Amino acid sequence: MKVVKFLFLIFSVFNIIVISAQFLEDDFESPTSNWNTYNSGSTNNYFCIGSSIYSIKDNSLQVCTYSDLESFNKGYTFANNVQSEIVYRYINTENYYNIQIGFDWKCNGEQDRDYGTLQFSLDGVNWQALKNYQSGKGDEVSTESVRVPKCSENSGFYIGFSFTSDNSFNFQPGLVVDNFRVFGNTCLTSSKPKAPSPSKITVTKCFNNKDSVSLSLNSPTENLRWYLSNSCGDYIFEGSKFNLLPIESKVFYVSSYDPNSGCESVSKSEVSLNVLELPKLLDPVVVKAIYGKDGAIEATASGVEPLKFLWSLDSDPSFTSSSLNIESLNRGNYKLIMTDAYNCQDSFKIVVLSGEDLDIPKGISPNNDGANDAWIITGIQQWEDFSVELRTMRGELVYLQDASINPIYVPMDGKDVNGTNLPSGDYSYVIQSKSRKRNYSGILSIKYD
Repeated sequence: MKVVKFLFLIFSVFNIIVISAQFLEDDFESPTSNWNTYNSGSTNNYFCIGSSIYSIKDNSLQVCTYSDLESFNKGYTFANNVQSEIVYRYINTENYYNIQIGFDWKCNGEQDRDYGTLQFSLDGVNWQALKNYQSGKGDEVSTESVRVPKCSENSGFYIGFSFTSDNSFNFQPGLVVDNFRVFGNTCLTSSKPKAPSPSKITVTKCFNNKDSVSLSLNSPTENLRWYLSNSCGDYIFEGSKFNLLPIESKVFYVSSYDPNSGCESVSKSEVSLNVLELPKLLDPVVVKAIYGKDGAIEATASGVEPLKFLWSLDSDPSFTSSSLNIESLNRGNYKLIMTDAYNCQDSFKIVVLSGEDLDIPKGISPNNDGANDAWIITGIQQWEDFSVELRTMRGELVYLQDASINPIYVPMDGKDVNGTNLPSGDYSYVIQSKSRKRNYSGILSIKYD
């Protein structure tokens, strides 16, 4: 067992002394070992330290099986998908931070069925798997570097290995580990930066899944580490400003971190992101615009009152309304912007449709008796490019109304293009819209009695 390789780095310009070190190494060559076992699984496979054809270099930590009560055979045997014992040791990290462990390992067995596991624990009883490994190649050695959870800093933790095998073929050697190392850096108490300020803030934003919000605190290092927990767990972001979408409320715990020295503030400041819900439009009911000015939109709304409403219409910039429910509408694409008491806004688009077909009377009697005096074509009010032609049965044009000349539909009252009353009789008509790809034709009868 060795405790070696301290590297001293002096940053005099900052007037601090930083010790960055590999502060523990175990090559398993010492006759006395600090490795113990925790019997959490199968008794078929164990771990032993020794030299074999499977060793990485001289003595290695490797899976073994009992050949009798006195000795081990190197390699593994069937275990019916049960995890072996955990072989572990305690690592004292007092005054050490940013802990990483390094080691070499190889693991062979049946692919996806036999594998080694790197285990972590704070108390030696409750274990967490940090990484599983299986190369499928007996002689392939992988060099690993793994950061351990933050709660292991300036205290201590247990690190261990286990092996899981199924009840099938044995493809040796199982799990073999060597050249175990622990790295960290130390900071003098006077060198640790102060926690960011203020110590606690709340940032309130409206829900937004498109535009990010920037969170920041004041720090003497001008660099921050952002955590989701104030206890164990690694940081999720490092930087002076944390940009994220305000889509859910969260609490972040933030430390000051000096990337030059590796020193980090002992305490953390709390940043709460409070995301407000947007106002909602509920159960909208749309009434079609059949004749024009007869459509409607009715709905209910939820949100922090008082709520404000602003309607607009794509095809008519002059249209506006501040009521939730609107009526006397033409067909078109309507947009509602809803704003609550916190100034949170959301927008909604609703289409008011017109009738699919026209209602075309077959005859009129323009005698001013108040009944059927005009040829009222129901639904044409919604056509932006309507055209109405009326001809005699010999094909002579006697009436024309075109939206390109006058976009406002006026029902024909029995007079021709010159304002003269048309004689009684039958007339052929053609009604069409190019944009809607509609074309109607038929016979209109005019009678005065």
